[in-house]
Amino acid sequence: YDSMLTDITTDERMDTISGAGYAWGYVGSTIPFILGISLVLFGESFGISTQLGTQLAFAITVVWWGLLSIPLLKNVKQTYYKERTEDFVRNSFSGVIETIKKIYRNKKMFYFILAYFFYIDGVYTIISQSASFGGEVGIDSSQLIMALLYTQFIAFPFAILSGKLAKRFNVLKVLKVYIGIYIVTAIVGFMMQYVWQFWLLATFVGVAQGGIQSLSRSYFGKLVPKESSNEYFGFFDIFGKFADFFGPLLMVISVFFFDTSRYGILGIIILFGLGLFFLNKVERLS
Repeated sequence: YDSMLTDITTDERMDTISGAGYAWGYVGSTIPFILGISLVLFGESFGISTQLGTQLAFAITVVWWGLLSIPLLKNVKQTYYKERTEDFVRNSFSGVIETIKKIYRNKKMFYFILAYFFYIDGVYTIISQSASFGGEVGIDSSQLIMALLYTQFIAFPFAILSGKLAKRFNVLKVLKVYIGIYIVTAIVGFMMQYVWQFWLLATFVGVAQGGIQSLSRSYFGKLVPKESSNEYFGFFDIFGKFADFFGPLLMVISVFFFDTSRYGILGIIILFGLGLFFLNKVERLS
């Protein structure tokens, strides 16, 4: 999916299109979520049991995805790809090894993937551990759901804004600003004692989330050779999926030794620091 970015736009418009994609994705994902949650929480008022409401929520999501996939499948054509060879299985494995070598030789790309691995680990940890943060100041499940929706709607305009900022300023500098916002977010999480601070944390996440994800994708899209974008974005996405490791590990260590996740939140700043360190290396190479 991410690799399709190189098929649908040019390098000059990539930041804007990537930001718009994330922005509308946030809005689109909240609509079936709101419908589903409404059926589960309030369905009994209309004679719908909790179990049936849950089943209908899944059905709504399936229909939503199916309908919105039609324009993509009908109108978007893959421009950059490699022809299938006879021994495509063996060639695929050898191609993976060759891609790893190419990434390592391209120092700008190599350092950027390392930077992305560390800072996106911090991003995902803050998002995934938000329930734990909120629980320590008395946030209940209904407020957590509201905070999730609030974050998504805040992320919508700022994801679009990120594309405009990247046009005016250097993309790497904008990414550093977003990392800085996440560092402030981690500090707020560490100091959090009141409910209003949790909502401040949710606001910071919403401001930075869309931008850091969309600009990371678009910047990487400019680095990769277009005809091999599927292979390179495969590594990009794998690094993103495996990134959510060190942050949760720091949280577990914090709970084990201090009986609270607060010190783990401070540890996340190290991940953002490493991300900044490798981004600086990328910037020097640029």
